Amino acid sequence: MLKIRIESIYGLPLAKMAMDTNEFQVVTPTEEQIKYLGIEDKVSTFDVQIVDAEDMSSIVVKGNNESVNKVVKMLIQQLPDAFVQKHNLEVYAIFNGRVKHVNPRKKLAIVDLGNGHDGIMFTTGLERGDEIIVQIKELTTEEEKLPLVSETIHLSGEYIVLEKDQDFVRVSRKIQGEDREKLHEIGKKIKPYGFGVILRTSALEANEETLKEEADKLVKTWEKIETEADRIGRPGLVYSGQHMANVSFSYLSKKKLEKIRAEITPTFPDYYVFKSYSKSASFATEVLNNLVDKVSLSDLSSALRAVMVGKAYVPQHYLRILLKLPDMNVETKALGNISEINNIIVTRREVSLRESEEFASYNVRTGFSVKTITAIGSYTVHEQFISPQGKIVYDRVLITAPIDYAYRGKLQAHWIGFEVNRLDGETWLKEDDNVEDWIKSGRVSQKFVDTQRKIMERVHQKLSEGGKAPIVIIYRDSS
Repeated sequence: MLKIRIESIYGLPLAKMAMDTNEFQVVTPTEEQIKYLGIEDKVSTFDVQIVDAEDMSSIVVKGNNESVNKVVKMLIQQLPDAFVQKHNLEVYAIFNGRVKHVNPRKKLAIVDLGNGHDGIMFTTGLERGDEIIVQIKELTTEEEKLPLVSETIHLSGEYIVLEKDQDFVRVSRKIQGEDREKLHEIGKKIKPYGFGVILRTSALEANEETLKEEADKLVKTWEKIETEADRIGRPGLVYSGQHMANVSFSYLSKKKLEKIRAEITPTFPDYYVFKSYSKSASFATEVLNNLVDKVSLSDLSSALRAVMVGKAYVPQHYLRILLKLPDMNVETKALGNISEINNIIVTRREVSLRESEEFASYNVRTGFSVKTITAIGSYTVHEQFISPQGKIVYDRVLITAPIDYAYRGKLQAHWIGFEVNRLDGETWLKEDDNVEDWIKSGRVSQKFVDTQRKIMERVHQKLSEGGKAPIVIIYRDSS
């Protein structure tokens, strides 16, 4: 049975989903998982770790390739509107690198990692051509952003972590009291020369002899890394790291996770929509959810939504939407100034120079305006390109996963390139050529694509009927 550690704002429903499959064991649980799921309060080693991504609308799954794939498969089956994005590099992998560019003013260097991969490192004192051993510290799911690398090398075992060229003993902050003092003394005894040592929470499971054996094993690993780096004599991988998958949750995924949580403990509507909006909104959500026995759940949700919308989504606010694609890119699309906001959001803006060039064959010109209609929970973003005389000359409807809130007054949605267009009474469909490959590679589910095609056909029918009314299809209407 695969052991998973889940430290995420979605931790309670994710842990419940994993346990219900009978294929996973949740270990080193959080207080919430202990309280509501009855998981034993015990520190343990794990095969896979799940943590929140920076945007809090995604999680990161780390572990060996087989284990990560197994967890990702379970998630995509349970949450078919989620997107899965995998990097072709491994986090914590160690490379023989060669500095190819230095920017002293910004104190950064670009490092050639071999096989067409580069990394970015914030440092000083390096020169072009220097050969260094580096470790990947952070990976991004955006292809245009380079992985962050560092000369600070960490070697992780089940119980301890060694840091090269350091001299310290540290104990996990989660360990307190006598256990902390005891492990600190053991750490002093087992610390190898030339390394700092960090004792993980799982070190509580091991005795001094086991910890010493692991420290010695990690030192030998470092010696092999140095030997391999000298042997290859060029940029390239010298030590494997952990596979990493980013699983991005759509509005519908958050609603399903909310439903699972609500079956375990009282939870107000849109709990995870608010929880993932920002750190301050996450804190407010926790505070309000503690009042569920005093105030109605819908009142709590309405109160928080009113505060959030009142600050970010107001008339004349310039609205943008983040369209997340399965190819590890995020397209930021300008919608315009909000002119109306009730259940439906209407924006207006002038046609950009880029659009006048892109849609020149569709009779779109500079001086035209764009009216965009969408809503939270809508499968559609309907753009109407309007002439100075007020005539709609071109319609374009993007088909997405239901629209969600994003930080700093943006919107966000998962998009696989589906759209419906109308010009001079002619209506046609468009979809990305990579969709079938994305299904085969497990980046999107077949169910998600099938739903998108149904919505697209529905929009196509509406546009073909020739009406001028904006199209907004809320997810509850399409079930």
